[in-house]
Amino acid sequence: MRRSQRSGFCRPPPVSLCKTDKPAKNTKKAKAANAKGKKLGAEPDETKPDAAVPVKTAAPVTHPLPSGLRPPPALPAKVRAVAVLPVSNSDVGEDIVRGVEHALLSEIDERAPMQSVSPQDVLADMHTYNLDLAKCEGDAECLAQMARYARAHAAIDVQLAFVSGAISLSMRLLDTQTGTQTTAVADIISDDPQARAEEVHRLAVQLLAPDTYVGSLTLVVPEAGTDIYLDDKLVGTAPLPAAFENLHAGPHVLRLSKPGFADLYQFVDVIYNRNATVTVDLRSNTISGAIVAVESKTGLGSVYVATEVAGIEIRIDTEPRGATLLTAAIANVPAGKRRISLRLGELPAEIREVGVQANRRTDIFVSKTDKGLVVGKINIADASAPLPSATPVASAQPVPPKPFSIWQPDWRTRTGLIVGIVGVVSLGAGSYFADQVHVATNEESSIFAKSKLAGADISALSKQLASTNSRGQRDEILQWIMLGAGVALVGGGAGLILYSLFHPQTDAEPQSAQAAGSTAQLLVGPGMLGARLTW
Repeated sequence: MRRSQRSGFCRPPPVSLCKTDKPAKNTKKAKAANAKGKKLGAEPDETKPDAAVPVKTAAPVTHPLPSGLRPPPALPAKVRAVAVLPVSNSDVGEDIVRGVEHALLSEIDERAPMQSVSPQDVLADMHTYNLDLAKCEGDAECLAQMARYARAHAAIDVQLAFVSGAISLSMRLLDTQTGTQTTAVADIISDDPQARAEEVHRLAVQLLAPDTYVGSLTLVVPEAGTDIYLDDKLVGTAPLPAAFENLHAGPHVLRLSKPGFADLYQFVDVIYNRNATVTVDLRSNTISGAIVAVESKTGLGSVYVATEVAGIEIRIDTEPRGATLLTAAIANVPAGKRRISLRLGELPAEIREVGVQANRRTDIFVSKTDKGLVVGKINIADASAPLPSATPVASAQPVPPKPFSIWQPDWRTRTGLIVGIVGVVSLGAGSYFADQVHVATNEESSIFAKSKLAGADISALSKQLASTNSRGQRDEILQWIMLGAGVALVGGGAGLILYSLFHPQTDAEPQSAQAAGSTAQLLVGPGMLGARLTW
């Protein structure tokens, strides 16, 4: 069992050793001083009389903003903006600084309704208002007031330092509206990117959502009737029915007490988002334990991200679980609906809710486009099945929209236009011949009427009537031919024009057709009208 390394904790047993037992000074002044409750930890003075000693206190250091500065801009209403101030570092490489900044921005964006404001955006806003964060000299109130001009509700002041071969990361959360520091955390971080992401995640949880920085503790005590105390509070009697849930992650003081046995004191560590199982044997006065992932009532499955893109950060329920390219599936994922977050550099995060099945593997195929990451097919496979190919799935590629282009006439348009014109002329010709049929009919009726009035012999006019009748029949035939041809030609021409509108010619089509074009000649003569098309 890992013990706490924090200073100030006394190693068990017993707890009484934590106190410093010094012989009390048997003097009246000492007793009087102790009875009056003088300063905590101050030793009574036997030789000097009690006298008030004036204490000079340093005046608080203030960093006023520049005079004439206009009021800060309005804060976002629908989100809680959290700004990451430019990192102050000492002897730490730029790759680690950028890695910490990226991890913090991801942590903020993972916690809706929070929204991150990058250090670059903060500097841009400072330039707009002619502010300089360096003039604050680390003062919390000054930094908070300046961060307010970055349209942020809160700001994170980050300091990195390379001390004694280790990288120290300290962060404090500042309220830009009250100008106060709300929380602060500090720890040693690794130079390994994956380990560093997990360490920054734990620190960010303590900083941004300390109430969720919890774990669970399972105590196994064979001796029934043993009273169990946690942090000097009686929490139950062995055997315990269940684990202790939602304990603040960190060291806790465990005490076991039962008549006939010596009390056992032990520090136990509760690990964030994990379950610590501790077995205690009062007979041998020994304790042993193991730390495992939080158990799931629905079982555990695994997740694999298949992609050819390296460096995609994978988060499951906001917790970093690895980065591509994966060599194995991510194990011990609680079954059920899980929030999968994929992030790569400055690209927008791709967040999906994915179903994970117990004792099964969920394969997620991911590809990259100019606009960001794209999740394609999602498969459920046996946990022991071979890992799928990292080749991007075709269905994952978005279908690009057809580019808008201005329509331009081509050979089909011109041909359709010419054919349509010829059709219109044919219709006009048909109308002309229909009129001629009407003229012939009227002429025939007129001949009959005149002959009847004059009393002429009808048989003498038979030759004239036959000529008029023959001309009328010819004109009637031409009428229907021209009308039919006109309707067909107008319809064909309109069809060609519409086809060219909705099916524009591509570059792959032969240009010879377009170059050849089309010509039309109208043949007009006495008593006839025709058309000749050359393709």
